[in-house]
Amino acid sequence: MRTYEINDHQKKILYEVSRLPTENLYYIVVQQNIKGSNFTLNELKKHIRRSIKEYGAKENDLIKYIAIFETTHDFFMSQHTTAIVKTDFYSGFHFHLFISGVEHDYLKELTYWLNSQNNKQGCISKIDGVKKEQLDHDFILYHTKQMMFRYSPQLILKN
Repeated sequence: MRTYEINDHQKKILYEVSRLPTENLYYIVVQQNIKGSNFTLNELKKHIRRSIKEYGAKENDLIKYIAIFETTHDFFMSQHTTAIVKTDFYSGFHFHLFISGVEHDYLKELTYWLNSQNNKQGCISKIDGVKKEQLDHDFILYHTKQMMFRYSPQLILKN
């Protein structure tokens, strides 16, 4: 197991996620399918924003969220090594969404928008969410692991 010192940007993300209101707090994971065309990072962000906007308009509640985007372990490691790696691996953009102010039915809204783009229907292989009463610091920090070497602000979406 590799250990490393937590960077300032990881501490900032820990602070921001831990400050999310715990009322109706959900942790959602969305994984893309390895086969077929996948969403780009900007498309994923667009669908998250749209789902929250549409859900918020229906519910008229204050919704707070932070999404952390990651790649597969192989892709991540290829970016941080000097060794030659195979070039046919899957980058695997997926995201972890910490969102408060929603009910479990928000998953239906998010799923709808992720499946609404005609040229990329079926590219989501997993979408799951669980209500959280609280978030453990180690659980939050685990989701910043791909930022251990450098901060990539484009891999964070928040309001």
